[in-house]
This record gives sequence, C-alpha cells and structure tokens, in this order.
Amino acid sequence: MWSNEMRRNAMARVRDTGEASTSGIITLVQETSIDVQRGFLTYLPLYRYGMPVDTVDQRREAFVGWVYSPFRMDDLMKGILGGG
Repeated sequence: MWSNEMRRNAMARVRDTGEASTSGIITLVQETSIDVQRGFLTYLPLYRYGMPVDTVDQRREAFVGWVYSPFRMDDLMKGILGGG
C-alpha cells in the first residue's frame, strides 16, 4: 500500500494526526475483471498502549500500524440506500 501515493498520503496523515482518514477514490487490489467498482480505503492509526500521543513526534514514536478497511463504492451505496 505504501508504494501508491494516494494510499501513502492517507496512511501518513492518519499516523501523524491520530484521526481516521480515507484514501480517496482508487481501484482496490481486490478487484478482478468481474464487477469492477471504484473504491476507497479507510485507515485508523494504532499506537502502543500507554505511550503519549499529544504531538506528531510522539505519535510517530508510539505508532505500531494501521487498521484499515476497503470499501467498494457500488456495494457500499447499495447497502446504505438499499436495492440490489
């Protein structure tokens, strides 16, 4: 994921701010040639328990990794609005 600029920007933003962020519209690696949809990734930062995270430097020091979820846009909208 880090090799893709849009994903990398979202991942760095999450690590440094401590807030959830999305990647923007992308083609997910899970897509195949059938029912290809636009999608996005939502990231949350994961920090070491008990370490301070008040500043960017502290968050970078305490950073362990990301929790993320891919969303396929058409499937997400159908789930929210109903339909099939």
